[in-house]
Amino acid sequence: MAYRAKRLVIYESYYKATFLSAQSESHIAWIGSLQAFFMFSAGLISGPMMDRYGPKP
Repeated sequence: MAYRAKRLVIYESYYKATFLSAQSESHIAWIGSLQAFFMFSAGLISGPMMDRYGPKP
């Protein structure tokens, strides 16, 4: 978990230095929060589908 937290800080620093220099750090932090939300919520759909149908070649 600590590795993920360090990685998010690196991305936030990069976004602040390049694309989103006019935004506050709290606004930039939403990017990582939304990425984690969508990643885990995708498992709510794909998990039962994999259980039901299995992997396809």
